[in-house]
Amino acid sequence: VIGVASVAAASVIGEGIDQIIHLPNLSIIFLMGVLVAAVYGGLTSALLASALSTLAYNFLFIEPRYTLTVAEPYEVFALVAYLCAAVLTGSLAARSRERAKAARSRAAAMQALYDFSRKLSGTTNIEEVLWAAVTQLQSGLKKNVLLLLPVDGDLKTLAAWPPDTEPDVADLTAARWAHEKREYAGHGTGTLPNSRFHFRPLMSPHGVVGVCGVELAEETLNPTDERMLTAILDQTAVAI
Repeated sequence: VIGVASVAAASVIGEGIDQIIHLPNLSIIFLMGVLVAAVYGGLTSALLASALSTLAYNFLFIEPRYTLTVAEPYEVFALVAYLCAAVLTGSLAARSRERAKAARSRAAAMQALYDFSRKLSGTTNIEEVLWAAVTQLQSGLKKNVLLLLPVDGDLKTLAAWPPDTEPDVADLTAARWAHEKREYAGHGTGTLPNSRFHFRPLMSPHGVVGVCGVELAEETLNPTDERMLTAILDQTAVAI
């Protein structure tokens, strides 16, 4: 949608400029449209905008107008050169966009770890540790989170955020497996993948102290969220 809209806008602007003053080359207008598509839509949008803008520029501004026919051989070369420039420019802009997005994501993850460390420093009992962990994880991952610890020989949900988050029978089975086998279980794993939650054991120097569940549904964690989750769980296990 962004790619098509940017080319449509470039076409309208180009037509408007052409009605006021005749310029020998309006391809720069379409190149700006490709840049907009790359910045706001990413690589796929930029590539689509490059192809569509080449056709639109040919159709609207290359003689004979309002056809896809090219009268002069040098215009064919100009179109090919424009297409190459548009693809290259769009690709570079999209890559810069992804790098900026990744940098913001890493900065947010670092801030989350700093905030969690600060919260842990003020905790005085295990209940405060658990609530600090689930609220921080839910804030960072934007997914439901619960923590289960062994109580009287069985796992119990001692903290969850939002508070009404409850595991069902399949979820509890996956949580027990993660606790007993010391390995991941539930969604996204080979063990009980039908569970809504992805469970990880909380490993401390003294062994497994509990299990964390993150409700992923049909999603998976990106590398930045993965690193943040691992770091927070490590700190939580040590604190417990």
